[in-house]
Amino acid sequence: MNLYKVNITRFVVAPDERTARDLALVNNNPRDVEMVAKPETMSDIPNAWRKCRPYGSASELNVEQYLISQIAATSAYSDFCIQPFKIVNGKAEVTSPLDPLAEFSVYARYGNGMAVHLANFQFQMQADLFKRRIERARLMQNMVIQAEDAHLEAQFEDQICGMLVD
Repeated sequence: MNLYKVNITRFVVAPDERTARDLALVNNNPRDVEMVAKPETMSDIPNAWRKCRPYGSASELNVEQYLISQIAATSAYSDFCIQPFKIVNGKAEVTSPLDPLAEFSVYARYGNGMAVHLANFQFQMQADLFKRRIERARLMQNMVIQAEDAHLEAQFEDQICGMLVD
């Protein structure tokens, strides 16, 4: 399931945009739905809604947890990193993590070295926690895939053994 941003004020969990729009229409005024888009960064989600449960959610996950899961599932991202920065003359500049004005950005890196900004945090500990949550979600998703692969392999072996015994 994917997380979708419906308008500015609604989040819906659905397998595709059409289902997300339909779910939003069922629960709200149809004239309110102007757009459906997949949020890709924390800045796409207002702070007040990050801990809310989205429409269509089958689990107890909140909007932020769905976004983290969605980021972790993006196979184009090779790893995640934290970069300290500070604002100087209205522009962000790289700085030392020890700088008292430092804030911290979390980025996802692509295999080609390019990066995409995911979130900003006031403290390094917050950024590190966010990064580790993404990495843990990715690890758990990989473990599920490996378990499914092992199950299918065992099932295939059982079928082959059954064919050889007969």
